[in-house]
Amino acid sequence: MHYAFRTLIVLGASRDEHISAREIAERYHVPRKYLESVLAELRQAGLVESTKGKAGGYRLSRDPSRIRLSEVVVKLDAAVFAVSRPRDQQFPEDAIVEIVQGQLEEYLAGQTIADAILQWQTQRQAMTYSI
Repeated sequence: MHYAFRTLIVLGASRDEHISAREIAERYHVPRKYLESVLAELRQAGLVESTKGKAGGYRLSRDPSRIRLSEVVVKLDAAVFAVSRPRDQQFPEDAIVEIVQGQLEEYLAGQTIADAILQWQTQRQAMTYSI
């Protein structure tokens, strides 16, 4: 999931420009072989599109402000929000787990790739600032 979010942020920050898997891997220190499988999953989920050829590469399938983080999680790892046990097998900690899952789902539904890009850019600026 980490590399999926990272890839979506990089592609979203590049706007409509196509970026090759090689360029993403080199520039952002992502293992290329693994990145290619992440990109395939993102493409199958309808979150990115690809173009072949010299000017080809990957880009987001729609504006980053229209891709909610919860959509990414559900499309790539629906088990995050899944109930793992039948209801007749309840345990005392289940109530806490359900609360945490609900809060996580609510938070992710309220955040977009555009929000993540803004946070990423703010962090990068803070890290490169010097006196």
